[in-house]
Amino acid sequence: MIGASQKPAGHIVCAERVATFPSMAHKCNVSGSGPAYDDKPLEGGFVRGAIGHMKMIDGWLYTCTGNRGFGKRLGKGEWQSFSEHFPIADNCGFNDFDAFNEQDIYLTGGKGDVWHFDGKKAHQIPIPTNIDFTAVCCGGDGEVYLSGGRGKIFRGRGDRWERVENEEPDKDPSTLRLQDLVWYEDKVWATNDYGLWVIENNIIKEADVPGWVEECAGDLSVGDGVLLLSGISGAVFRENGEWHKILLFKEMEELLAAEKGR
Repeated sequence: MIGASQKPAGHIVCAERVATFPSMAHKCNVSGSGPAYDDKPLEGGFVRGAIGHMKMIDGWLYTCTGNRGFGKRLGKGEWQSFSEHFPIADNCGFNDFDAFNEQDIYLTGGKGDVWHFDGKKAHQIPIPTNIDFTAVCCGGDGEVYLSGGRGKIFRGRGDRWERVENEEPDKDPSTLRLQDLVWYEDKVWATNDYGLWVIENNIIKEADVPGWVEECAGDLSVGDGVLLLSGISGAVFRENGEWHKILLFKEMEELLAAEKGR
């Protein structure tokens, strides 16, 4: 898993998602400001299972883990644990989290398992479903978006939640487990390995993008006014309303084939 921070310095942090045998620790590497180095492995403390998403909140890097683990990176080899605020339970997350700020964080994973954390206290939020949630997005419209399997996406906040409708019910994307939700250009963008969608006016629909963009579906990230989309077929980004190629594996293969044919 890869995350970035601006505090205490601009860093890229890479951590093994699954612990390494025989130490059963998650190796961690840091690069960016100054020389790259192998940081202290992630083990114990807030880490309760596989590393989930890593995201920046107010410039600081946070990460969630299985069995409701949650922590914040303070600096080299130092993480602050918040896991003590979340009771361990079987078959629960966290798979993902997002935030409006450090005092307004939403975490999800497991069957209908959604929590709010204000930096000091956490409480579980009742959701009218028991599906496995896989992704969460705190939108610029002040709403929280939750996605999981079985064709269900919810929007709301606090104790108010409603189902997001699908523009084409026979082609519901969320049955395939949306794995990333982000807010960009005044709407939610959603993806998995099979496509790219947007949520506008409480309706999810296929994104109107070129075919070479959709082929790169898989993971989404937003930062500094740029939307990054990457998957097994390549990587592209969107900026100022335009899509740009980083690399497309199909084009690379065609170039290699042409080179060999000379």
